[in-house]
Amino acid sequence: MNVGEAENSLPFFCDSFKMFFEERYAGIEEVAVGASRPMGLVVPGGAMPAGYRSATPPLSLAAVRKDAKVRGMGRNGPCPCRSGAKFKRCCEA
Repeated sequence: MNVGEAENSLPFFCDSFKMFFEERYAGIEEVAVGASRPMGLVVPGGAMPAGYRSATPPLSLAAVRKDAKVRGMGRNGPCPCRSGAKFKRCCEA
């Protein structure tokens, strides 16, 4: 095998790399979700598997608010971002 060539086509991570991220995924996920709001993005909170999280694109906060206005969502209705929270305590805030 030459330097820079993969042994096979699948990604390979050593056991210590896997263990590091398995133990810290929840904390990393929490920081990433919290950092999304100041950037104008809506990322559903709560724990979800990494594969599902990375396959779910973030929504624009402006788009969620516009969708709520178009659909006539009340402040006490469920937030259109599907967080499960009331609109007034989620994306309207």
